[in-house]
Amino acid sequence: MVKNQGTLFDIDTKMVDSFIPQTTDLFMSSLHWLNVIAKNENEIRFPKWAILLKDARGNPDDLTVDKLQWLWESITKEPAINNYLGSRLISLDDEWKKIEPFKCLPANSRFAIFFKNFQSYGLPVLPFPKELNPDTEAEILEPLYLRPGKARRLECCDVQTRLKIHPNILGPVNVEAAALKVEIKDVTIEKDCIDVNVKSLNHAYTTASLKLEPHRRSHGGRIYDHIAYKDGNDLIPLEKIRTDHEKQLWDKMISGE
Repeated sequence: MVKNQGTLFDIDTKMVDSFIPQTTDLFMSSLHWLNVIAKNENEIRFPKWAILLKDARGNPDDLTVDKLQWLWESITKEPAINNYLGSRLISLDDEWKKIEPFKCLPANSRFAIFFKNFQSYGLPVLPFPKELNPDTEAEILEPLYLRPGKARRLECCDVQTRLKIHPNILGPVNVEAAALKVEIKDVTIEKDCIDVNVKSLNHAYTTASLKLEPHRRSHGGRIYDHIAYKDGNDLIPLEKIRTDHEKQLWDKMISGE
């Protein structure tokens, strides 16, 4: 063991000795298959390269999507390679943007809205507490679609949504509509509940916060950390839903399907 000035940490030299040649070999294979595609095709794309590399190496379990993306960006952003291949290289961002919006959840799916960030409940390490009650709820009136967004993340498309708010104090429809910053026609009051028609899940969260958190300076938020899909008695965070779909998209992309 080699010690860092004998105090803070040890370096496992055997691990490093095995890691370096394995990584070098992986980079050489990556460059080889990049060159093969460059000789035979006009466009050099990540999916084709990933499939060739995986097949050549026997589809090892440790050649994950994350690792493949890291390898691709490492070799294609090397200045000499990038200058030589130029516009023939299709970036991961451009590959991502080609994905068409797709249906994620059906119409009439219901959602629980929480003003506290899910991390404050221990997620994603811990499961949702069974006794946890949402601050309010919403129902989508049409299917929810996901589309490619920034930083190669999926994002929710706008979807007509009915928000249900149970405030402590209720005013007339015109007063509530003004407070919620929506049209009067989009507000219905029945007993102790305000039904509000909004344009998206993000709009639902903001509108609920306007009514139930009047003390806040800003009523926006990252909905993936505050909204969960109600699957029977289970709650599934919106962040998990989109992360699962992202993984499925990349897995499909490099599977040759």
